[in-house]
Amino acid sequence: LGIEEDEIFVSDGAKCDISRLQVLFGSNVTMAVQSPSYPAYVDSSVIMGQTGQFQKDAEKYTNIEYMECTPENNFFPDLSKVPRT
Repeated sequence: LGIEEDEIFVSDGAKCDISRLQVLFGSNVTMAVQSPSYPAYVDSSVIMGQTGQFQKDAEKYTNIEYMECTPENNFFPDLSKVPRT
């Protein structure tokens, strides 16, 4: 088939892999997600305690940078508007 042994990755699903990536980067990092986003990106960070406090008025977590993706920006975030990029 032309596939090498080290090119194969066995996974039990995307949600678990998202958490594994977060473990790889450590707990002292800021996470950025597109908004709207796949819920598992934020949920896995909450479970791992990396999100900081939830701000009810803004409906956002303090340690997550939300990158707005809307029809106006062709669903591509403007990184110059994200404070910690």
